[in-house]
Amino acid sequence: SVSPSRYRPHQLLQTSSSLTSAVLRQRVSEARAIQIARQGVNNAQLTITQLTNLPLESAAKELLTTAATQWHLSVRAYHRLLKVARTIADLDHAERIAEAHLSEALSFRTQNAIMP
Repeated sequence: SVSPSRYRPHQLLQTSSSLTSAVLRQRVSEARAIQIARQGVNNAQLTITQLTNLPLESAAKELLTTAATQWHLSVRAYHRLLKVARTIADLDHAERIAEAHLSEALSFRTQNAIMP
């Protein structure tokens, strides 16, 4: 049983003395333990069937549909986006992927598109 300390994903990006490398390492370890306990593999290894059955809040489903349509996401990009959103939700200790988790995953996609 994992008993994680509570940090929000945006707190992981803050430059605070309370978020040391050791704390961040612990947060990642906790998220991985959650993944293994829930599905037996980490999120990067989820199958298409597992991705299809991820619990998403209705606002997250709407955002995902809109993003996929407007950005013409390939199936691969769509699945990668879901995996990243699931990981962000795990860092947040959330059972369901919320709109905020998906938004953050989308922001990484746009940052990668902009960066050389």
